[in-house]
Amino acid sequence: MTTAAVAVAALTAVAWVWWGVQRWIDLSRGDRGADLPEEIPVGSDPPGSERPAVASMLVVGLSGGACRAAGSAATATVVDLAARGAVTLRDDPAAEAGLLVTVENGAPDVEAHESMVLGLLRSRSRNGLVSTGTLLRNQPGWLWWARFRRAVAAASRRDGLSVAARDERLVAAPALPALPAAVWAIGEVLGVISSRSLDGLSVDGLVLGLLSLALLRTVVADLADPVDHLTDSGRRHAFAWMAIRADLSRRIPNDASPVTSATRQRALAVAVATGAHEATRWALPLTDPVQPRRVWSDAGNRARVVTIHSPLIPGRGGRPPVVAAVGLLAIIGSRVAGSIVNSIRSSDRLDELDRLVPDANRWIDVLVDAVGWALWIPLVAGIWLTVAGVFDSVVSRARRGLVVDVRLVDEGSGRASWLRALAGAGRDGSALVELTVDDGEQPWLSSWLVNGRSAPPIGAEVEVRHTPLLGRVRSIRPIGRSGAPAAPGDPSLGRLPA
Repeated sequence: MTTAAVAVAALTAVAWVWWGVQRWIDLSRGDRGADLPEEIPVGSDPPGSERPAVASMLVVGLSGGACRAAGSAATATVVDLAARGAVTLRDDPAAEAGLLVTVENGAPDVEAHESMVLGLLRSRSRNGLVSTGTLLRNQPGWLWWARFRRAVAAASRRDGLSVAARDERLVAAPALPALPAAVWAIGEVLGVISSRSLDGLSVDGLVLGLLSLALLRTVVADLADPVDHLTDSGRRHAFAWMAIRADLSRRIPNDASPVTSATRQRALAVAVATGAHEATRWALPLTDPVQPRRVWSDAGNRARVVTIHSPLIPGRGGRPPVVAAVGLLAIIGSRVAGSIVNSIRSSDRLDELDRLVPDANRWIDVLVDAVGWALWIPLVAGIWLTVAGVFDSVVSRARRGLVVDVRLVDEGSGRASWLRALAGAGRDGSALVELTVDDGEQPWLSSWLVNGRSAPPIGAEVEVRHTPLLGRVRSIRPIGRSGAPAAPGDPSLGRLPA
């Protein structure tokens, strides 16, 4: 590496460490589990005039001190707008269990986030109608969701229910040391394009620039996701909404339709926003109901939102002995390939080739440097696979809890073969699925890869024996079942806000 490359590498490392420290502070900060009552009383009187999306954000805040608008808040907003006459919901005769949304010309007094939902529906409408299939095929992008979450947070802060949990200047700070490497990489690429020559190209700069650009993208994603903490008033309102949730989950049937009276729609909107009626998210899929990152969970007898991660680690879900063997092969292969690259770099034949073909050495130098950087990937991955495979061969853990999510793995042709080979699953023709079990203790959960035929349904209580590093599921034992059907009743709120 050149001196400039070393300096930029140091800045890039500082930027990543800075971001990691800031993320750790964000995750560890807050009042998770503080002063939570053992049992929340059942009630039905709204504590204030906040909309269902804000109520959703407040209830999420009880999960761990950090308030974020859940994906169900957007669907709840549609149902609430229907109750207030801004849209009309009716059954779709062309699709079983489908709905049609009619966007009315006149709209009542709406909040900023509600105006965004109306604009989204209008952009998807045809002759004033939006179908369930249209919503499912045309999901809003991340920029829309970032603006929606910010609008909900702004409404909550305006009413004094939450405050910003972090200084956005600190969140954006890692971008400063990462910026020089990104600018350097862009300059390298533009120089090659303008001169049509590899003279002056530095592979080190390109690699460091890509790492810096990845960090910049991560920082932008962090800034797009506002994080709040509940105020004292917000906590009181959150407990009241949680009591309403408990009441509605008992009284609203699982098959309740949003095509109903305005009074029931307003109750259903609160139920959807607080996760007490997930079926409506399939009827009005403003978010993809199959791939949520944050899901509601009743594990531990306390409703909360948990965040699901699909770990992007080599060997995930694999059989530990096989993973360890693959890791050893990767280490040996990378070292052998590294020695070949070094012998090519020091070969005298390159000088002879340069005399025969002008600038040939420059092309070869760039290629050799690129291969040298690429060989770090199998080396580091091989070390991880070996250590994780050996460790997981002798260590297991158990988790007892509630199944909160089961989803199909998005299998590409090559990825599917690799997962099946390492995990030893799916060879009987069944699908690979991701299983997530909540024990009621952690707000962040990692999913496991299992055979589709052995995956229990959502709502089942199970004990899973798994390995700690690779997440290899050794056994799944059912220990009960929860989620009994709700008792029918009059699904309406008490004194409704204006």
